[in-house]
Amino acid sequence: MRFRRIGCALSAAALVASVGGASVRADAATGAVRLQKLAEAQTRLYAALDDNTGVSPPRCGQGQRPHGVRGVFLLPVFAATEAPEPRSIACVTTAHSVLVDAGGFAITEDANGPSWPLPFPDGGLVPFDRPRLDAICDDVVENYLPDNGISPALVTVDGEARRPVAVATRWFLAQHSPTLETQYADSIALGHPGLLATGFCGYKTLVHLRPGRHVVTVDYSLIAGAPGTVYTYRLDVLPERGAGQ
Repeated sequence: MRFRRIGCALSAAALVASVGGASVRADAATGAVRLQKLAEAQTRLYAALDDNTGVSPPRCGQGQRPHGVRGVFLLPVFAATEAPEPRSIACVTTAHSVLVDAGGFAITEDANGPSWPLPFPDGGLVPFDRPRLDAICDDVVENYLPDNGISPALVTVDGEARRPVAVATRWFLAQHSPTLETQYADSIALGHPGLLATGFCGYKTLVHLRPGRHVVTVDYSLIAGAPGTVYTYRLDVLPERGAGQ
């Protein structure tokens, strides 16, 4: 199975949120449609730009314009690392909304046989393939995360706690960095090097900010099993060009 935690730090290959609109559920997708699309975009950046240093993209804003994606700035996520540690990340944006990752999984199709126990009556396993990725991702959010006590990371904005919400996307094609060795090897075995059907299943927080300096913290300590693993984003939100003129 291909099951990689983002915002939760560790690879789990051996391991066998609604905002801005009404929640929807169609074809095994959870969360507001807008939030699903933003989670997809944030996961694409993570997968394509991961360099195995613990944060992806490694530079805030890499891979997107200063006003973000769909008017939302996508913060780098806490990526897999063997030695989780606190980080301080400086960001500059003209977007007045930011997407914060609060933990979850990027799941991908793989070249192996059935390995995920979807709750079927016969208890059978299903493969991580394109027809089943959506159902697996929804099962992760609805059953796996709560059943295994995996709560979202603690998120604060300027010292005020914010509540993450659950998100499961439909599968999408994403480019994966060669640093994601297992996933990259699968993409070669499947005949499309670097490209994999991918889904995000986890927690996100969409935050609206006024122009000025803001501090967003994400505490991954319990999820990562490493006390003090706090990511601090120091955000300079600039006025939109022409505002007030």
